[in-house]
Amino acid sequence: TGYVYMETDSPLSPELTLEPLPGKIKVPQIGLYDGTSDPDAHLGHYTSWMDLHGATDALRCRMFSLTMGPRAQKWYYLLPAQSIRYWVQLRSAFRSHFIGAQVCLIPKESITNIVQKDDESLKEYVARFNERVQNMEPCHPETLLVSAISGLKPKSMFRWALCQNKPNTFQEFLVRAQNHVIAEESMSVPDLTFTSQGQKGREADIQPRPDLTPPTSGRSNPIPRVNTNLDAPTSSRRQAKAYARRAYNSGKQVMTSDHRETINARTCPITFTLEDASLFDHPHSDALIITAPICGISVHRIMVDTGAYTSILMLKAFNKLRIDPSEVCSCNDRVHGFKGSVALPLGEITLPIRFGGHGQTSKVIMETFKVMDLDNEYNAIIGRTA
Repeated sequence: TGYVYMETDSPLSPELTLEPLPGKIKVPQIGLYDGTSDPDAHLGHYTSWMDLHGATDALRCRMFSLTMGPRAQKWYYLLPAQSIRYWVQLRSAFRSHFIGAQVCLIPKESITNIVQKDDESLKEYVARFNERVQNMEPCHPETLLVSAISGLKPKSMFRWALCQNKPNTFQEFLVRAQNHVIAEESMSVPDLTFTSQGQKGREADIQPRPDLTPPTSGRSNPIPRVNTNLDAPTSSRRQAKAYARRAYNSGKQVMTSDHRETINARTCPITFTLEDASLFDHPHSDALIITAPICGISVHRIMVDTGAYTSILMLKAFNKLRIDPSEVCSCNDRVHGFKGSVALPLGEITLPIRFGGHGQTSKVIMETFKVMDLDNEYNAIIGRTA
């Protein structure tokens, strides 16, 4: 069952065995091949190690047996004596003998069958697509790019953005897909607000106070009640300042103790009456300044101008959104109206922007912005297109 190795039984030719070795030899730090795993994987690790150290053909052949387990070494020493003269010859013989353990790759034509499912996110689809590529026969990069785009959901926001600005390579597709996934995940995370205790956390639901039943007193005589006039300041300086603030904030109409509101000011609806509208000339198109998340990042000082025909994103705000500049498409449209002059945008880009709160009260739309390098007090301008 065993075998005895003699020096003359070496499968290597004398030209390989007699070549002087370098002064320092590093044994390849790879696992021993036992004959049951993929031979191509073992050859790939071994070749990479030897290429790193600039090994010659003779050194590759003489050190290859050091990476073999007992089963593979038995095959090696049973090769005809002095039959191996080149590394390519030894590599081919090794691969042919252990071809039964080779991992069969998936045909490259199957890449066109990968389609994003209805309940599958973009992140899951890209991961499944990449897994197929790794276990598949080598395929042309252009075929990978076309197949990846064709497999997206027909009405998805990401596919719509790719139709506007098609990536040039498959790697560019992966980068843009990763950026879109980051934007989707950041948009789905609720904003953090400050609670009444000053701690950061989710905005807590306001629970009404339960009705309190006054304790039953055993006294028969009524207790005299002391009435306090809250409509005017008292002798306390603190109360006088508080009264002045309330009078200023409420238009000099201070709430009495019978009309106190216990509702959180953040949840109070803002309403306007016909009396408020009488202070303005009609029709009018006054601008509204808001804060809204663009790509999941809160952008302050956004002007909503219903008189504008396009939406604009200032360059200073664009640079803070951590967006790849290569995603900006070229644009030849000219923008009129800035101080009576005509400005040429740097390009345009379509980004997700969310209006409203969270849940059913919010709405996310894909808005196309003109990116402009202007010295403006606003970070963005939302036109009537939104």
